Amino acid sequence: MKLAAGLVLVAMVVAGCGGEATVASPDSVAPFECLGVPNATCEQILRDTAENRPVVAARVRCTSARCSEAQGEVSIEIVYADGSRSQSGYGWESAPGIGGPEPVPVPVDPPSLPVEPKCLGVDEEHCLDAATNALVEYGDPAPIASITVTCARTCTQSDGSGTTVIVVADGTRREFQWDYQDR
Repeated sequence: MKLAAGLVLVAMVVAGCGGEATVASPDSVAPFECLGVPNATCEQILRDTAENRPVVAARVRCTSARCSEAQGEVSIEIVYADGSRSQSGYGWESAPGIGGPEPVPVPVDPPSLPVEPKCLGVDEEHCLDAATNALVEYGDPAPIASITVTCARTCTQSDGSGTTVIVVADGTRREFQWDYQDR
């Protein structure tokens, strides 16, 4: 019975892709988000990553310059009914001419940062992007004490790499590596 309920819930999740949606299950109300990802692609990603377990929340977010049916990269966050979580990345690319016409990218508002990041050696735009990406990847609701974005070498408007450190109120630290290459 649980497997059937989980499959129904995954089907409901898949139906909600393309924007933020709230899906009701008998036991809870769960959010499912597909941000900047075409509906068909988001549906396939959720089917591939749900692991045949009951899902209560999921977020698929485009992390490349743009995501289309032909190519893209996403971060995937899933919360299962037993409270366990999984986070992963997923990328795809098809041969030229496969996947139909390229869709027009839909702007997605990034989540707001709970604290202003400290930017060391990196411009504000790339700093905010690195802080936001680390916060999404971190995914923990614990109160954030600080976010520090540090360039590892010379960072320019078009090229850079470094580290983002998130410190939560209890002093726990998480480090995230990043790089960018604007064309």
